[in-house]
Amino acid sequence: MNALTRDLVKLVNITEKEMAEKEKVTGGKFREKLHLMPPVGWLNDPNGLCYFKGRYHVFFQYAPFDAEGGLKFWGHYSSEDLVSWRYEGVPLYPDSNYDCHGVYSGSAIVEDEKLHLFFTGNIKMD
Repeated sequence: MNALTRDLVKLVNITEKEMAEKEKVTGGKFREKLHLMPPVGWLNDPNGLCYFKGRYHVFFQYAPFDAEGGLKFWGHYSSEDLVSWRYEGVPLYPDSNYDCHGVYSGSAIVEDEKLHLFFTGNIKMD
C-alpha cells in the first residue's frame, strides 16, 4: 500500500465514522430503507454487479467527501438475498497516476474462483 492509499483509507474511515456518530443522534431516520445509500457523501453509477462466493455484490462510484460528487472512489455492498445489504467498504481508491482524478465506471468478472474488478481511471487535463 502506498502512502496516498494509506492516507485515503484513513480519511474515508474518519469521514464514515463521523457520519455514523451523527446518525446515532437521529436514529438513522434520514437514511434510505429500500435503496442503497453510501455511508456519507455521494453514490452514482452502479458497477460490477455479480454473484460471488454465495453473495450478490454491487460496486458503485462513491464520493465520500462531497455530496455533489468530487473525487470518485468505488464503494461496495453485498447481500445474500438482494433485500438486506451490508456495506463492505471501499475496494478501489484513486491512488495512482492513471486514476488521480477518480475511479470511474467499470465491471467485475468472476474467473477461477477470483473476483476481478475493472474500472476507468480518470485524469483531467487542462
